[in-house]
Amino acid sequence: GMDEAGKGASGPVRKWLAELCFLLTRWQWLLPFLVNQCGSLVYYITLGSADLAMAVPISNSVTFLWTFLMSWYLGEETANVSTISGAALIVVGVAVCVASKLEDPASPAA
Repeated sequence: GMDEAGKGASGPVRKWLAELCFLLTRWQWLLPFLVNQCGSLVYYITLGSADLAMAVPISNSVTFLWTFLMSWYLGEETANVSTISGAALIVVGVAVCVASKLEDPASPAA
């Protein structure tokens, strides 16, 4: 595994390059990394065209919600009362943010 990747390399730079090569040749690491980078790209594109007062809070809160859902789906975390209530509070907070922005006639149109 990763512990063995840079074992024969001399020096910290060669060890780092060996570990990087190890990771880049493993689809189990590369696929989630690329999906994450695509999400970051969509985030930055959206920031350029969306109202920042809504885009930033929504994207930041949805990150936590998405992480919870994926960890639950993958079996890493069991859904207990505190995580479910936290996810519900995130959804309610985003809904309040969006509703207040939509009802405010003084807000600039995107």
